[in-house]
Amino acid sequence: MFSIPFFEELESSNNILLGGCGGGYDVYSTIPFYFALKKKNKNIFLSSINFGYLDVETIELEHLYPNCAIMNGATKYNPLYYFPEAILNKWFNRHHQNDIPIYTIYDVGTKQIRDIYSQLVKKFNIDAIILVDGGTDSLMKGDEASLGTPTEDILSLIGAYFAPIKKKYLLSVGFGVDAFHGVPHYDVLSAMSELIKSNSFKGCFSLMREMPEVQEYISAVNFANIGFPYETSIVENSIVASIEGEFGNYHRTSQALNSKLFINPLMSQVWCFDLKAVYERNLYVSKISDLESKEEVHRAIQEFHNKITKKKRKPIPL
Repeated sequence: MFSIPFFEELESSNNILLGGCGGGYDVYSTIPFYFALKKKNKNIFLSSINFGYLDVETIELEHLYPNCAIMNGATKYNPLYYFPEAILNKWFNRHHQNDIPIYTIYDVGTKQIRDIYSQLVKKFNIDAIILVDGGTDSLMKGDEASLGTPTEDILSLIGAYFAPIKKKYLLSVGFGVDAFHGVPHYDVLSAMSELIKSNSFKGCFSLMREMPEVQEYISAVNFANIGFPYETSIVENSIVASIEGEFGNYHRTSQALNSKLFINPLMSQVWCFDLKAVYERNLYVSKISDLESKEEVHRAIQEFHNKITKKKRKPIPL
């Protein structure tokens, strides 16, 4: 039987921080791995970066640390507010009668997120960090024609990179979905090849609908579609559509109906990489290492990308 280095290396880990890399609904991409690792009797702690700015005056949040809230069944919030973590917690409660806390990070710059990850590692005795990116733009190093939506990705990578443990991984699922944000498939494949060449590739495998862990994931995404129909996840629904065997410009929900999607079998492939290598090949991390806010990080990335000579956009050969 073939073995996957990613899973082999996790055998000796007991307390794992499993986080959505790109913010928002990316935490849903962690679900298959949450259930797979729970079957191995691992202690799993879920984290997420919230896209918005949680209004502490209208949402009652219990904080673990400044800008790191404990999203659980006791959290009171406006159901019209964009809060994917709250819907996921509700799904856990309803489908598994289990109030799973999601440590929700919000409104942070690079300084704060380093502190938060380090504190989480110390508090829960974390011995491995896994970030899951719904998409592939976390692999962009900075000189590509388009970077997609890198702000939350790089914040997560920075937080994990500086955490005081050795085992840190980035999982990417949803190949092709970032074309929606202008990321060329050519550059994604090039990035993957560079990481493979540097011995930073930890294996690849498929999410299949026959897998119980994947069925849990599909259930959670469907629950979110019903629970917050105002803004469903293009990324998560594209991955589920791939798992279900759809192809081409298929829209699983009405979100982005006017945009062209390319659902394909590679979207349900999970690519595993050494997080340290992904971080260290990035060209702009030194420009954002000491910033106070997410806006500053976003602006610094844009300024960097505007000034450098970028790769020309190339199509995948037919």
